Amino acid sequence: MAVFKYFQSLRDKHVIHDENPYSQAFTAVALNGPTAEAKVADVVSLAINSVTADESHIKSFSNLARFTFEWVSKKHEELHNVLGAKYEQVDYATLLALPDVVFQAPTVSQVVETR
Repeated sequence: MAVFKYFQSLRDKHVIHDENPYSQAFTAVALNGPTAEAKVADVVSLAINSVTADESHIKSFSNLARFTFEWVSKKHEELHNVLGAKYEQVDYATLLALPDVVFQAPTVSQVVETR
C-alpha cells in the first residue's frame, strides 16, 4: 500500500489528469443469451488513448518548445542583469553576510508534500 500511495502521489502531484476526450476508458458487461444459466458472460474494460503525434502536432509542439525556450532564456538574461546591477550597489560586507545556497535532496517521504 505504501508503494501504491507513493506512485499515486507522484501522479497526483506531478502529472496532469487528462480529462479531455483523447483518453477514454470504458467498462462493459458481456451478456450470455437469455436462456443461459448465467446472465453475465464477462466484464470487460478498455482504455483508448488517441494519438496526436502526427507530423503537424510534432511540428507545432517543436515550434512552441523553441519559442518558449527562447522567451525563458531572454527573460532569464534580463533578470540576471537586473539582479547583478542591484547587488552591485550593495556593500561587500552585506554581500558576504548573505546566506549560503544549500540544496537538500528530497526524501521519498516528501513526495506527498507541497512546497
